[in-house]
Amino acid sequence: EGPGHQNEDGTIVNGIGELFWRYESIVMPTSNTFLIAHIVLFFEGVFTLVQCLPKYRGSVLVQDCVKHWFFTGAVCQFIWSIDIGLENIFATVFSTVLVGIFFFSITKILMSQAANTIPSEQSPEEYWFLRFPFSMHFGWALAVLAMSINGFFVSLGFGSTFQVVIGII
Repeated sequence: EGPGHQNEDGTIVNGIGELFWRYESIVMPTSNTFLIAHIVLFFEGVFTLVQCLPKYRGSVLVQDCVKHWFFTGAVCQFIWSIDIGLENIFATVFSTVLVGIFFFSITKILMSQAANTIPSEQSPEEYWFLRFPFSMHFGWALAVLAMSINGFFVSLGFGSTFQVVIGII
């Protein structure tokens, strides 16, 4: 039947897009939206390589802004990707907390980059290699956080009116 997570009812779930359909709610995007995760990982892979190059490794955007937050976010996202397949209330709470931590980590990187640089003095390649990956990841993390919070309430059995209120917030 191929790779994937097998639910208690025997159905195979292949990845985040299908897992979130369990908790379908008002903030659920179309399934094609989940392709963004691959683009985010690609750009952060580029960042990971470029930040090792002599031209960029001493950059304020790398040394003073990214710090340990990139590693913290990556670890939380990795653990979350394992935890999201579990179907119990503890796993749902833990998953939401992990998403919150990786969202916070990416937010800290972006805020630090904004505070420590002047956009007019930044080269286009510095933006695309050292800043853009985190901007893209921020948008994705915000969407996943909204879906996780809503999924948490769906798993608790909250009705559609409550989901609308949380979705609007």
